[in-house]
Amino acid sequence: MRLSATSAYGLCPSSPMTTPPTLVSPDRRDYKRDSYRGFGDGLARAFELAVTPMVVGAIGYLLDSWLYTRPLFMIVLVVLSLVGISIRMWFGYDQEMRQHETKATWAKSSADPLRREVPSP
Repeated sequence: MRLSATSAYGLCPSSPMTTPPTLVSPDRRDYKRDSYRGFGDGLARAFELAVTPMVVGAIGYLLDSWLYTRPLFMIVLVVLSLVGISIRMWFGYDQEMRQHETKATWAKSSADPLRREVPSP
């Protein structure tokens, strides 16, 4: 099959192209991008939640075997790593939701003249 660089749609077979490529609407493209980003973020968080305690536990095991204190350091380090990861995920989620709420349609807008503040009693 011979390729031609002079066709209207870039490199393609030298036979004429009968239908142009389909165009994806910007809304659909944004939805796909956000879905892929969400999947990637979720996968990274799951990997971090699973692998970090294992690595820290292995370091604790090595410390325990070196200091003859089995399983003290291993348990303490694994618990501390789980607490740290949980706190990090909590604050990361909170920050993401705050950013999401500022972009939302129900967010407070000082430019909206019809919105009035209700005085507190």
